Amino acid sequence: MFKMCAEHVRAVSTSEFDSEQDAFSGSGSSGSGSSGSGSSANSGGKGSSGGRPPKPPSERRTLSHGLYLSAQEKAQIKEMADAADLSINEYLRRRALERPIQPKIVRAARQALMKAATDVKKTAEDLSSGRASAAEAEQRLREVVQDAEEAIGRMME
Repeated sequence: MFKMCAEHVRAVSTSEFDSEQDAFSGSGSSGSGSSGSGSSANSGGKGSSGGRPPKPPSERRTLSHGLYLSAQEKAQIKEMADAADLSINEYLRRRALERPIQPKIVRAARQALMKAATDVKKTAEDLSSGRASAAEAEQRLREVVQDAEEAIGRMME
């Protein structure tokens, strides 16, 4: 009799656990093939908890490889990584995998140009819609050019 009761409890507990897991994951089925320990741990059962979603297993960096360098080599690599505004690890990873490395000056130039383009577009929209007069638009465009010249000057220092 005890054996029958234990089997009944186990069967009921397992089915209740499965239905709670389905409700917790919000899927209603376990067709994803995961055990529920990966993604549900981050969500806390309350939907999105904010932050970045977890990377797929194929993109997770879990392996390490040691590297011996001389003090001079490390200093050179650190200098190049700092110039690119990257950590040493990220710098070496990009170099080894032939991924692009943009110096800070290039990123700063791109950012300044994008800001100038945005300001010019907004000024043109304001002028065409009547929200700004020709004199106001001219003044704004002069300011955009001055800001761009200052940004270029800072980059050349």
